[in-house]
Amino acid sequence: NCGLYKIDVSTNEQRRLTESPACWVLPTTAPDGSRIALVIDDTANRSVHQILTMALDGSDIQPVVELQGLSVFPRWSTDSKWLILRLVGDQSGSAIYIVHPDGTDLQKIFQEEALIYETVLPPSAKERLLVKVVNDLSGETEKWVLISIPDGKSQEIQLSGIDAADQPEWLSWRPAQSIK
Repeated sequence: NCGLYKIDVSTNEQRRLTESPACWVLPTTAPDGSRIALVIDDTANRSVHQILTMALDGSDIQPVVELQGLSVFPRWSTDSKWLILRLVGDQSGSAIYIVHPDGTDLQKIFQEEALIYETVLPPSAKERLLVKVVNDLSGETEKWVLISIPDGKSQEIQLSGIDAADQPEWLSWRPAQSIK
């Protein structure tokens, strides 16, 4: 069953939001609670991924963009103004795209030959994206990159005192005032 369901955890009431033979995958709710973004995984053509948004009740389904690659992972910017799409390609490597939820202003803001494994957003309105790039063969972290949204300016993060081969597997954001 590839449908998308809404479940009230307090009552266990379930309501199916989608009716279609396609798989509706990777749903993510906008931080402002206005919409859900998700991917339609068409089993007939697994290299084309259609990104859609819908209202929280499953109505008002709107196409955003189609991307080609092995897989695409959507997430929202913290201000709900952008969809951030992590595309895992095949021969072309990986890329980060941003697009407004209405499908306008699609931009590729980062490209990497290696696998872009993870994207992390800060818990503030400053729109920056922390990206983990891993070695395709070994799976080890190659580097961390900080990318500004929407301009795509990137800066590689080097942790002082740690050899490039020993970069940490995970990083996360913490507000500056809580670091002592």
